[in-house]
Amino acid sequence: MLEIQIISSLKNFSFEKTGINVETIGQTGHGFLISNSSEIIISNFLSDTFIMNLGKMNLDSLLDSTYAYFTEDFRDFSEQNIEVDLIEFLEQSWGPFQVFLLSLWFIKDNSVNFETAYLYAPEKEIVFGSRRNMWFCNSIGKYTQTVFTDEELEEAYKWSLMIIKHQKYTEGEMKPRVDVNNAGGIEYRNNDTYTVYSSKNRFYRALRFIQVARSESFLPVKISAYVGAIEALLSTSNKWVAHQISDRVAKIIDGGSKERSKNYKFIKKVYTVRSQYVHGSGLGKTLEALKESSKELDNIMRNLMKELFKHPEMATMNNGDLDKWFENLTLQ
Repeated sequence: MLEIQIISSLKNFSFEKTGINVETIGQTGHGFLISNSSEIIISNFLSDTFIMNLGKMNLDSLLDSTYAYFTEDFRDFSEQNIEVDLIEFLEQSWGPFQVFLLSLWFIKDNSVNFETAYLYAPEKEIVFGSRRNMWFCNSIGKYTQTVFTDEELEEAYKWSLMIIKHQKYTEGEMKPRVDVNNAGGIEYRNNDTYTVYSSKNRFYRALRFIQVARSESFLPVKISAYVGAIEALLSTSNKWVAHQISDRVAKIIDGGSKERSKNYKFIKKVYTVRSQYVHGSGLGKTLEALKESSKELDNIMRNLMKELFKHPEMATMNNGDLDKWFENLTLQ
């Protein structure tokens, strides 16, 4: 058995109260705790080995940040391949971190990110770092600080449980292998090359599109990815797709006849933006003018996911059954 510790700083994230330490709350529900107290770092990480591997700039950044942290007894490792086993374990820890970030988006628009995750095995004096190449921005492509209350974090935890249901692999389902490349002595590990996609349900596919949209600061691409997410959820035909999707979004979100009409017209409008962009045409408007559309689409996407998560059965429906589901919705 080997005790390992993993820590990663949170960027653009803060609590409503200053100096709060959430060690005892465990809001994330994924085995790690969130804190902005330096006590855990000082007590558990400030060995010569850890300091030497991080360097002053990275260590100062960690000490000044809110961070996520957990400790685990690691049993499934081989002494002969311990470094490979620990690297794989560190890579797997990004899964819960990413679910947590997505659950925060379910609460409100934000640009919260985990930076570099560090694994520390004190007994073996091993330190590894893993940095994500995907950074989330807010709905208008900016990176700004967002404040969350305890109540919002508790709500985010509830959404995360729903997200996990649609992102986890079912029994017997083949998991994608890691694509490992070596360039000039530097190892690159790509977890997305062999991602299972076509066999996954509608919610899984939509959530992947949402992740892409949130990582893109160029608004035409962000808008196009959100439209892809909506199609993954609601499309059942290759004909009259823009009308079908606009109509279904309006009906699901509802809000009265005026709101339905507004949402219908808005989705048709962003379809035009998507079409112009993916076909290489001029957008006919400045990027500045797209900010309001991107912000509104982000909010519609959030409300749509919240509403559809109330109906988990539709995630695995075929096109015919989903058509009937929408027909029943219209008749209600």
